[in-house]
Amino acid sequence: NVNPCGDDAYCNQTKTSLLCQCKPGFQRNKRNRQCEDINECMVFGTCSQHCSNIKGSYKCACEKNYKERNNSCIAKGSEDQVLYVANDTDILGFAYPFNYSDVHQQISHIEHNSRITGMDVYFQGDMIVWSTQFNPGGIFYRKLHDRERRQSNSGLIVKFKRPRGIAVDWVAGNIYWTDHSRMHWFSYYTTHWTSLRYSINVGQLKGPNCTRLLTSMAGEPYAIAVNPKKGMMYWTVIGDRSHIEESSMDGTLRRILVQKNLQRPTG
Repeated sequence: NVNPCGDDAYCNQTKTSLLCQCKPGFQRNKRNRQCEDINECMVFGTCSQHCSNIKGSYKCACEKNYKERNNSCIAKGSEDQVLYVANDTDILGFAYPFNYSDVHQQISHIEHNSRITGMDVYFQGDMIVWSTQFNPGGIFYRKLHDRERRQSNSGLIVKFKRPRGIAVDWVAGNIYWTDHSRMHWFSYYTTHWTSLRYSINVGQLKGPNCTRLLTSMAGEPYAIAVNPKKGMMYWTVIGDRSHIEESSMDGTLRRILVQKNLQRPTG
């Protein structure tokens, strides 16, 4: 009634001998001949992300915003692994795995007298946003899962004549964009003249409020990206002194990141 091999091993007894075999998840210690737990987490690649060792086995887990599929952790999203492309007057969605069959879904279409200049996806809000210049100029949105193509699921967020790059702050639900709108004013020395006013702006996705964060630009701001977890934003500037710049998302703490060997950084 007593297992001479221990609780972590099987005992195979014959008329003339006794054979101890370690259970799965255990291995024999060469010194004392006892079966000891194997720490599978010490083997690289056992789990896709997190690994917890338990007696005789192990348990895998995924990071927040990831889910398990086929023993791997993949990023969560409103649609799994889709490549969204702004193609002049259309926004297209290509499903993974990508191939050369040109099978895609048309997310949105705009009139030919306008052009898409920037685009970003707001997965938490299940929408895609894009900017156009002139006729009309502004930032627009459409729900990603708008199967019925209802007009209420798309529309104008903010009206600007010449928005360029766009980035979504998925934490606060705001949008940041670069703008090239012309500003008109009168002068005592000339009757009427115009000047390009480059700026970086922020506005609410679900509200009427927007403001110009930065206006003193030493060139033309082009692409923009944000990192809301760190509270930072980054943008490219093209011109005589092209560079890549960063600041806090409130427009403070500005500094140039890269300025050497740059010609026209557009992304």
